[in-house]
Amino acid sequence: MRADPGQQIPLRRRGEPLIDDEHGVAVVPDRAEGGDEGRPGRQVEGSLLDFVALAKPRILMMVLITTSGSFWLAAGGRDFERLLYTLVGFGLVVSGANALNMYIERDTDRLMTRTQGRPLPAGRLQPRMAMVFGLVMIGLGFPIVIALVNLVSALVIFVSLGLYVLVY
Repeated sequence: MRADPGQQIPLRRRGEPLIDDEHGVAVVPDRAEGGDEGRPGRQVEGSLLDFVALAKPRILMMVLITTSGSFWLAAGGRDFERLLYTLVGFGLVVSGANALNMYIERDTDRLMTRTQGRPLPAGRLQPRMAMVFGLVMIGLGFPIVIALVNLVSALVIFVSLGLYVLVY
């Protein structure tokens, strides 16, 4: 649903922020200024749930479960500390890759009913925030994998990242 500039569009649940389509940011009532749900107040750049959505938690869980199983088979289930580093590092890189994928696909996501409610097409986050979030997650995850897991794993996740973000 497209809004006229300045028109408020309620989200799915009562109490969630409204979208100011003109500026593409969430607007919530400012209780300190006596605002109510129908009157916009201060602007908010997304919510924690929008950043979680950028990470695509279901895809992330599938990757982490298969990574755990692969690690257990390769290491014989003995090195729990390295498994933890692997899951944290891979989780951060995969979250970042998913966010960058949403950043790249934001225009297409606006056209598809299934993806219109994602944070970028819905206007709850600015594209730059998604890109920065993705790059930060990747920047945090790679050093963990390189320093605390091994270079082969870092190479595998690097190739996977490239394929997912640039090819898929």
